[in-house]
Amino acid sequence: MEDAKQLKTTIRSILQKQGKFDGHDITRYLKVYAQVMEEEEINEDDMIWSFPRVVTNDIKEKVIELCTEYNSWLEFKQTSLDEYLLDDTTRFDKRE
Repeated sequence: MEDAKQLKTTIRSILQKQGKFDGHDITRYLKVYAQVMEEEEINEDDMIWSFPRVVTNDIKEKVIELCTEYNSWLEFKQTSLDEYLLDDTTRFDKRE
């Protein structure tokens, strides 16, 4: 029960910092998302399965689809970068 409460608080913190992910600036969004999750010691499975909770409704279905395909955060992150990088204004190195 404590883990669920911590996860909910962490998601709320992410949403306060950067709002919902709308398909743009994936590099920056994932960087902040991962930093906050790691600071709170959220495990990789929860990082992946919580991501649909921080996206806008118009892309939620696609993000959920991505979540079901990958078992590690790095795989999910790389696929998300590949999926949304064209709408990324920062265009950092994808391995960052």
